[in-house]
Amino acid sequence: MLKIGHRGAPGYPRYGENTIASFAKALAIGADAVELDVRRSKDNKLVVIHDKTLDRTTNGHGLVSDFTYDELRMFDAGRACHIPLLENVLDIFGQHYLINIELKESGLMDEVVHTALAKKAQVLISSFDADDGAEYSDSSWEELKIWSGRIDVALLATMKKVSNIGVNNFISAAKEHRATAISLQKPVACFKLDIVKKAHKEGLTVFAWTVNRRFEAEYLKRLGIDGIFSDRPEIL
Repeated sequence: MLKIGHRGAPGYPRYGENTIASFAKALAIGADAVELDVRRSKDNKLVVIHDKTLDRTTNGHGLVSDFTYDELRMFDAGRACHIPLLENVLDIFGQHYLINIELKESGLMDEVVHTALAKKAQVLISSFDADDGAEYSDSSWEELKIWSGRIDVALLATMKKVSNIGVNNFISAAKEHRATAISLQKPVACFKLDIVKKAHKEGLTVFAWTVNRRFEAEYLKRLGIDGIFSDRPEIL
């Protein structure tokens, strides 16, 4: 089972989240891979940050898209940590570890793929669907489809989305979009063996997010989950 540091290791606040230090910490305490989020700066750089705004994760204020990268890198995103460029993260970690890149805005897919290929990085690119209502995301499954088959992609979905469309339709959507994986919101009570079995039967890898309790991780392992995202990957 793959142990994935969710935005690195935000369970250790001194390293922030989505920072070089946080990714390094996650890998040092046992993660096999890390997950990160990508947005675009005012000067069209691919920057690694989850929220649309700076307020929660840095000492800055305002929209990420209102600042150039040179301005963004001046904000603190942890103790002596800063917002990195995607290309820098891939330079440091991408040839040795799997990097799950989540698209947080529409229109990023082409450049993310070209960057990953240029860096010869191991990546899995994921996105929520446009109608999922997932917080802080404006991307869609359709963007993944453009490159699926040439690079590994995963469909992200909240349990609400899966409940609304049904397990079979979700798995069918993954196949239609030529995804290699699906990534599902944790609520452990909602995770049933049939979801995992049906996905595996169709050749899909199954991930769960975000799991920060050991007993939940153990339950998901027993279901045959292929990978778990955690803020504290050492518990997995």
